[in-house]
Amino acid sequence: MGLNDLPTVRLSWKTHHPPIAVDRVPGRIQPQEFDGWCWVAVTQLVTAAYGRNLSQCEIATQHFAEPCCLGSGSYADEACNRRESLKDSLCSQGHFKELIVYTPDPAESLKLLNNEIKHNNPVCFRLRLDSRGHFIAVTGISGGSGWLEVQEPYGGFLLYVRSPDLLSTRVRYRGLIEITHAYRTRR
Repeated sequence: MGLNDLPTVRLSWKTHHPPIAVDRVPGRIQPQEFDGWCWVAVTQLVTAAYGRNLSQCEIATQHFAEPCCLGSGSYADEACNRRESLKDSLCSQGHFKELIVYTPDPAESLKLLNNEIKHNNPVCFRLRLDSRGHFIAVTGISGGSGWLEVQEPYGGFLLYVRSPDLLSTRVRYRGLIEITHAYRTRR
C-alpha cells in the first residue's frame, strides 16, 4: 500500500495542553538548530529523558566523529548540517531498542505507546514528508480521551493530537505525511 492509497485526514493539532490527565515522559524538545537536524533534536530529547543532557552540537560531533560546531559551539559546520539516521544516532547514545516498520493499525500502535510511555520511554516516529523524512517523538498519552503529546523539533513545539488522526492514515501537516517507522527507545 502506497502513500496515495491511504485516506487523508487533516490533523487537529493543539499547541496548548488539552484538559486531560496525561502519562508523560519528562522533558521538552529543543528546536532543531539547523535544517537537517530533526534527528539530532529528537536524540537530544531522548538522552535528556534518560538523564543525560547533551547539546545538539555534542550529539552531532559524536555521530560524525568529527567536530561539527565552531567557536562557542553554537555554529554548525555546513558539512555536519545534513539529514541522518535516527536509528544510528540513538544507537551511538545507547538508547536504541527496536525499529518497527509502521503499518497503520491504530489499536496496536496505541497499545505500544501506552506501554512505552508508562515505562518512561519516548517513542520516536519517522514521517515521510513529501519526498523527505522527518522525525518526531511522542512523550505523552491520555488514559481515555485519545490525545497524544507530540514533540516537534521543527520550531521546538509541544503539540497535542488525537491518536486516531496521527496513527491511522496519511495526514496533512506541513505537507502530506505518512508514518513510515516507529523507534522504541531504552535507558
